[in-house]
Amino acid sequence: MKKKIMGSIVVAGMAAVTIGALSNLTNVSAAGVATTFDKIVRMYKPNGDLVTNRALGAHTPWQVGKTRTINGETMYQVSTSEFVKAGDVSYDANPGGNTDTNTNTDNKPNSNVVITTNYSIGYNDNDGTTTDGHINSKNPDLIGSFKVGRIVKSSIGTFYQVSTHTWINGDGMVDGDGDDYYIPKVTGDQTIEYDDNFSPVGNTVLGMTADGIRNMLTNDYQCDATALAAVPDNWLLFHYADVVEAGDQPDTGFVAVINETYPDVHGYSFGFWVE
Repeated sequence: MKKKIMGSIVVAGMAAVTIGALSNLTNVSAAGVATTFDKIVRMYKPNGDLVTNRALGAHTPWQVGKTRTINGETMYQVSTSEFVKAGDVSYDANPGGNTDTNTNTDNKPNSNVVITTNYSIGYNDNDGTTTDGHINSKNPDLIGSFKVGRIVKSSIGTFYQVSTHTWINGDGMVDGDGDDYYIPKVTGDQTIEYDDNFSPVGNTVLGMTADGIRNMLTNDYQCDATALAAVPDNWLLFHYADVVEAGDQPDTGFVAVINETYPDVHGYSFGFWVE
């Protein structure tokens, strides 16, 4: 079976550089996949000039269009008009081992779906990590337009896959004034999968499973174990990632958040008993 690789349009901001996203989403005939190493990777224009306002995030896979020699150096095309140095990435010429070069990607589900966001957290289903909003973060929140792979609707929201392991919550959030500025906009013909138990952060967050979070809340903050048992695993993991992993809030702050939806959980939040 061919391994499905999504060309991530995630862009990592750098210090003193505006965070942006690739505006051109033109499909190219992919020759392979280039994956960045453990640091951001700079991009170059077709004439060899450095792209100064954006870069590729660490550990992200990118579909490659053309391979070109620019100023004597081999480079891979990762967007309509931007290239990376071959030495800055690992390259897989035939991901998944599929030898069918006549596959029409335009007929694949969600091939024309694009999600555009002014601000979204990215959730990683491989290791339970998230993006964050810190200005010097190597993994900033997502801003811009992203091509979509899978779309999964679960009991906790509708999630859009924007890279191999990264998902955006399509439900977004409404600010205190009722403005939908933070709700992503989606275009294209959507093929939605339904899985009530789907978790965009996988099975662990900060090294803890859902049962591990329950045990921590019961033992450290005296939350009600019976009430916690009724909280779905994916709800617990997703909101724990939102509050503690992405929001840098302490565990005691999560006690207050969980009680907003499950008031029988109770427990101590910032030293006060939650009724």
